[in-house]
Amino acid sequence: MKTKERDSNLEALRILSMFLIVLDHSLMFSLGFGKFATNLCVWGAGVGVNCFVLISGYYMITSRITLEKILRLWAQVATYSVVLCGIYLINRAADGEACGALEAAGHLAKAFFSIFGYSYWFVSVYVILMLGSPFLNQYLCRISKAERLRFCAALFLLVVINSFTGSYCGKIGWFVLLYSIAAAFRLHPDLIRTNRRIFRIMASGSFAVILACVFLRQASAEYIPGALGLNINRVLDTIGVREYSWAEFVLSVSLFALFASCGMGQVRWINRIAACSLGVYLLHVNRYFLFWPWKNVFHIDSMEGSPWILPYCLCSSIVVYLVCTSVEMLRMQTLGRLYDYAARKWILPRAEAVWDKVRHAFERPIKIICSDASDGKETN
Repeated sequence: MKTKERDSNLEALRILSMFLIVLDHSLMFSLGFGKFATNLCVWGAGVGVNCFVLISGYYMITSRITLEKILRLWAQVATYSVVLCGIYLINRAADGEACGALEAAGHLAKAFFSIFGYSYWFVSVYVILMLGSPFLNQYLCRISKAERLRFCAALFLLVVINSFTGSYCGKIGWFVLLYSIAAAFRLHPDLIRTNRRIFRIMASGSFAVILACVFLRQASAEYIPGALGLNINRVLDTIGVREYSWAEFVLSVSLFALFASCGMGQVRWINRIAACSLGVYLLHVNRYFLFWPWKNVFHIDSMEGSPWILPYCLCSSIVVYLVCTSVEMLRMQTLGRLYDYAARKWILPRAEAVWDKVRHAFERPIKIICSDASDGKETN
C-alpha cells in the first residue's frame, strides 16, 4: 500500500518531537517526577505530543479517514503489545513464575486491544480524534476564516479557564484545539508566511518562560515549604512546567509554524526515519518495556545529582531512539508487509462495506447542520 511522499520540513519536526518525548521519558522513568533534572526536560513530552497533533491536523483537514488507516494503526499497536507481552510471559515462566493458561490469555487479549486502553493513552485519544475528524473537517471547511479563528480562540479560552479552576481540560478537548489551529494554518497559509518573525519571538519567549518556571519551581521547593510553596508550584506548573501548560502550547504552535514555513522539499532519509516515529513511541513506552532501558541498561538513577546526568540522558536517548527506529523498520519490512497482504486480500473487502454504511449514517446529520450553518457565508 503506497503512501504519498510528504515534505520533509514537518517530517523533521516529527523526528524532533519524538526525540523530545524519549528524552523526557529517560528521566521520568528513572528518577520520577519532581526532580530538578526531570523538570528541565519534562516540557519536551508536552511539546512533542502537541506537535504530533498539530502535524496530524495539518494533513487530516484535507484528507479522509478510511478503515484502512484505522486497521493499519491497530495492527501496528497490536504487534508491539502482543510481542512484548509474550516476551514478558516467557520471562515469567523462565523465572519460575509461570501464570495459568487463562491468565496468559487475558494478558494477550488485553495487549491485542491495547489501542483502546490507557497503556497507550496517546494512541487511544488519537483514534477518537481520527474518528471525529470527518465531522471537524465538515465544520472547519464550511465556516469563514474569522469564524475559524474565533473557534480556536474560544477553545483556548476554555483551556485557560479550566487551568485556573484546577479542572484541567481533557485530552480530547486539547487535541481538538491543536487540530483546529493546524487546520487553520493549512487552509490559510498566509497566517504562517506573514508572521514568521512573530512566531520566532513567540518560540524564544515561551522557551525562556519554561526555563524560568523550572528554576523558580526548584527555588520554591527549597525555600518556601508548606502550602504556600505548593500553591506557587501549581501556578508555575500551569504557566510553563506541567503538561498542557500555556508556555508549552505557545512553543508548540510556534515551532510548528516555523517548520511549516521552511521550504525543505523532500529528503528521503528524513521521511524514512519520521515514518518510524510512532513505532518508537509504541516500543519505548510499552508497559513491559518502559523502565527497562533506563534502569537496567543505562542505570540513569545512579547518575542522580551528577552534573553530567543531562548529557548522559541525551546520549542514552539517542541510542534508544536509533534502536527503536531500527526495530520499527524491521517490522515494516516483515510483519507490516504481511499485514498489508492480508488486509488487501481478505480483511478490507469484507469490512469496508459495513464501514461505509456506518460512516455515512454519522456524516449525514453533520452535513445538514454544517450546510445550514454556512448558508450565505464565505468559506475563505
